[in-house]
Amino acid sequence: MANSKMYKCFKEVTDCIEENEDYDEIRRDLARSILCGPELQTKGKILQPKSELRRGFKNKYSAFLSLIRQSQLPEALWAHYKYSLPKAKILQNYKINKSDWHVLEKFISDTLANDDSLPQILAAIQHHAFEENNIRYEVIFDEKAMDDILIAATEGYLSPKKQGGTYYETFGVCLGTMTNIQNARSNTKSEKRIIHVSKCPPQISSQASYDRFKPMDESYAALEKVRKHSFPQFSIVGEFHSHPYDNLADLRDCRGRKNSEKDAKRWAWAKKSGDYGDLHFALVVAITQLRKKRAVGMRYLTDNHLCFNIEDLRVHLSGTRILSSGNLSERNLKIRFSKMMA
Repeated sequence: MANSKMYKCFKEVTDCIEENEDYDEIRRDLARSILCGPELQTKGKILQPKSELRRGFKNKYSAFLSLIRQSQLPEALWAHYKYSLPKAKILQNYKINKSDWHVLEKFISDTLANDDSLPQILAAIQHHAFEENNIRYEVIFDEKAMDDILIAATEGYLSPKKQGGTYYETFGVCLGTMTNIQNARSNTKSEKRIIHVSKCPPQISSQASYDRFKPMDESYAALEKVRKHSFPQFSIVGEFHSHPYDNLADLRDCRGRKNSEKDAKRWAWAKKSGDYGDLHFALVVAITQLRKKRAVGMRYLTDNHLCFNIEDLRVHLSGTRILSSGNLSERNLKIRFSKMMA
């Protein structure tokens, strides 16, 4: 019963902290992290690893929180504490492993029974759930804006920065406007947000390699100067960057269209800081070489994921929402174009 991957990771983490002098404090921080999810923490960075903790704790803790992120456990626990839903209904509605639920719910109940931060955590989760489920996004790219993205990604793939070098990731911002449309007929106060993307300038000076990029503050400053002068009606509403691969098999094996953990951390930090625009979405452009030219038109795999060919290159476009908490979601997001691509 109690041999799931999540249970094993949880046991490894708790075994690491048992003999630490700050055991009670670390237990509380761990319980908060489980309950609210890795990106909904309410007091900065939770569970700073102590130097005296056993070696390997940080990796075990990251692995455990990664499993939490992939599950519905935070939402299930929130529903349990907020609405006192019975265990059977929780397990049925949220598809939680019974042994995981038994061990983790008991751990949180025992640890946070008298914790004053519990209402704050529940409020944060409630807001996250409402935003993810009841606010729908439709991102519409002008033809020129998408051309900017594709040219940048293709140049990064075919034109190495150094002689004899390899491809590199490219990065840029999406400029446009957003319109909110309230659904007056709905009792849930649902809302649709239409983002019209008109320009997507790449950052020429961003530091990049084949598997990472680093945006430059000086580039943002230059963009802001020109934006105020030439197109003040637009603001930064999102970002894009490319994921280049040797071949289609590598792209599929690495799930190249998905954002990496480093991407997720950067977007969460940028969203919370507010210094790099009001980010609502991020676009990953996975690009790779095909063996020969193939004329394949645009094909939607999901509302937020499509693929097509540019001669002998395969391109996957995948959008991700950046919620107000800094958390990421692919739900209720549509990627569209003002003029359909061939």
